[in-house]
Amino acid sequence: MATIKTIEDMDDITPINIRRVIDLFAHWRGEMPTSLSGKNPYGEIPAKTGEWRNTPVDDTVRPFIKLERSFNQQMLRLGGDFSGQSSYVLHEKMKMSAELLLHCSPDAISLELTDEGSIFYTVRKNHFSLYLDHYLAGEIEGKDEAIVSVFRNNDKILDFAGTLDETLIQLNKVLAPESIVFPAFA
Repeated sequence: MATIKTIEDMDDITPINIRRVIDLFAHWRGEMPTSLSGKNPYGEIPAKTGEWRNTPVDDTVRPFIKLERSFNQQMLRLGGDFSGQSSYVLHEKMKMSAELLLHCSPDAISLELTDEGSIFYTVRKNHFSLYLDHYLAGEIEGKDEAIVSVFRNNDKILDFAGTLDETLIQLNKVLAPESIVFPAFA
C-alpha cells in the first residue's frame, strides 16, 4: 500500500483515497489510523477501489430508480390526479409491481401511466417481451387487476387477465422453464 504524504499525491478521489486522507489526518493528530487499527466506522476497506462491502447493492437498484423517476415525472404531468387515488397509494403500488418485475433482472424495462388508471410495463428479457398492465385498485390492500401478454420473439405464448397475484402465477408457469421466475405474494 502506497503512503500518501500530501493530498496532491492522490491521482483521483475514490473511497480508498478518502480513507487514506482520513488516516493521514488521524496520524497527524497522533491517533492510530483506522485502516491500521482494524476499526473502520465506514465499512471494510474494499478489495477494489470504490467498492465498499457494507453497501447493499444489487442489480435492481438502478433500474428501480429509473422507473421511480419516470413514474414521478408522469405523475407531475398528470397533476397528481391519477385514477382518483392518493399519490402515496399509487407510489406504493408502483413499487410493489416494479420490484416484482425487476426480480427477473430484465434486459430492459419501462413504465407508462395510462388514461385507464393503470401502469403499463414493457419488459424485455432474453428473447422474451412481456407487457403488463397493472390496474390500480382503490385502497392499498385491495386486489389489483392485471393483464399480461408474453411474446417469444414474435410468437404470443401467454395472454392472461386476473388479479396481480394470479397473473404472476401464470407468468411463472410459462416462464419458469426458461429460468425466468417472479416472486409470489405471501
